[in-house]
Amino acid sequence: MKKLISVVMIAMMLLLTTVMVTIAEENAAATAKENLTAAVKETVSATKEAAAAAGVKEAAEAAVKQRVNETKEAAAVKAQETKEAAKEAVQQKVSETKEAATAKVEETKEKAAGAQAEQKQPGFEGIFAITGLLAVAFVALKRRS
Repeated sequence: MKKLISVVMIAMMLLLTTVMVTIAEENAAATAKENLTAAVKETVSATKEAAAAAGVKEAAEAAVKQRVNETKEAAAVKAQETKEAAKEAVQQKVSETKEAATAKVEETKEKAAGAQAEQKQPGFEGIFAITGLLAVAFVALKRRS
């Protein structure tokens, strides 16, 4: 029963770790999206100002496209870095959890072995049982004679 509880606790820890990593990845993706949106707005506004000042529509469109591409590339790189960091964190947490589970299983095995060793050793119960049998035999022999 203790082993089952230990296994269930380990499974719950692994599930919790996975959920935490998923939440971290979602938060990182949301942050990257917000940064991308802010950068695009900034680029659009800067490009509009440049186009108005220069009066060159084509230059503004090219600048916008270039800035958008740069921002997309930067966001993709950041998302990849975040994903790799999350994977490393998950692997580390899984490793730690496995080590803790192994230690808990060993501890449980040692306790079970100790309990079995205690059960195998005769105690006062055996002495009282033998004494009782001898007393009954003595009484029976005394009545015969």
